[in-house]
Amino acid sequence: MQVNKVGLLSNSFEPGNATRVRMVVLHATAAHGPGDYNYLRRGGEPNRRVSIHYYIDKSGAVAQMVEDKDIAWQAGLSSWKVDGRQIAPSCNPISIGIELENLNTGHDPYPPAQYAAALELARYLVSKYNVPRGQLVRHLDIAPRRKTDPAGFPWERFVAEVYGAGPAPTPPPAAPAVPAPTPSRSPPRSSCASCSSTWPTARPAAAGRSAGRC
Repeated sequence: MQVNKVGLLSNSFEPGNATRVRMVVLHATAAHGPGDYNYLRRGGEPNRRVSIHYYIDKSGAVAQMVEDKDIAWQAGLSSWKVDGRQIAPSCNPISIGIELENLNTGHDPYPPAQYAAALELARYLVSKYNVPRGQLVRHLDIAPRRKTDPAGFPWERFVAEVYGAGPAPTPPPAAPAVPAPTPSRSPPRSSCASCSSTWPTARPAAAGRSAGRC
């Protein structure tokens, strides 16, 4: 698996450390690339800042925008039981987010190359951070009244394959890191409850899933 460390073009993230990672959250962009990729890499909009750790396009190419140790603004208002305690009002501080390029209609396919890349990345992350099976989740799981992503993704099969027998996960090949901006010290003022913007050059989002990333 090749991971291209592209970094962010803004400081739409917070400083953290590797010990914070206890969850992995899978998303779908509800849009096509490159509009969704460009939006995420910009860190959203000035009045609605968002970010993601990893983005996987339809071809299976993996881009890392935020370092694992840092906090990306990707889960928004959310809650989940983690290591025996209920996390709220957001899972951002303890999670890594993976975004899949997909319209989130429930009909737009996740091509084999994209699925394979997501599987390899998820296997690597849950192994590295010792994330238990119940803490690999979808956005719709942790924000069920707001989100539906990743709609149409074969979740049961995916989780079984992440935690099933298979080749031992290997670290991504080293790639030159892009200098990152200084992280923000506070989360964006606009909360995920106010998702209403649209992705540039994207089709309308599916019902129940805003085209924005919070």
